[in-house]
Amino acid sequence: KFLYRNIFYGVRIPADEKVKVIEFNNALVARDAHFPEWWSDHDTWRFLDAGKFNTDDTYKDFDGYTEYLSEMADFNLDQDAAELISSGIIYITGRDRVGNPNLVVNMKHADFDEKGLEALIKAMKFVLAVMKKYMMLPYYCELFNVLVDFAGRGFWASPIAPMRRVI
Repeated sequence: KFLYRNIFYGVRIPADEKVKVIEFNNALVARDAHFPEWWSDHDTWRFLDAGKFNTDDTYKDFDGYTEYLSEMADFNLDQDAAELISSGIIYITGRDRVGNPNLVVNMKHADFDEKGLEALIKAMKFVLAVMKKYMMLPYYCELFNVLVDFAGRGFWASPIAPMRRVI
């Protein structure tokens, strides 16, 4: 099967997919969905394409994304999360060969109790927001890599349940 990379912004939406975008937007309005003020048909198109034009999957993605946006509106980086960043447990290191930024999470020094896990999640959200704002550009750089250093333990020897909330 041919693999393609679609550019969603600054291009014309194909006619057959434009019809699906309009139908999906109308369905969202009927569900009383709240669009961000900057939302465009191109954003809907990107979500539909990511869900392979399956509306149920796209509804879940849209709802998750709007929930994320509302969480980030009230986001506050607390001292514990800031300490994870300043101590180097979570950091950004360069880019891959196609220009996507790399986020590194060093699990060796991370705490997996409830408080430590919440701090880890907040720190990752903050660093990902910084990456999105300063290191990613529509049309050119829209992806990123997450590298997890399991400190020689291997994936299955690491605490799996807490990892599901982070990754």
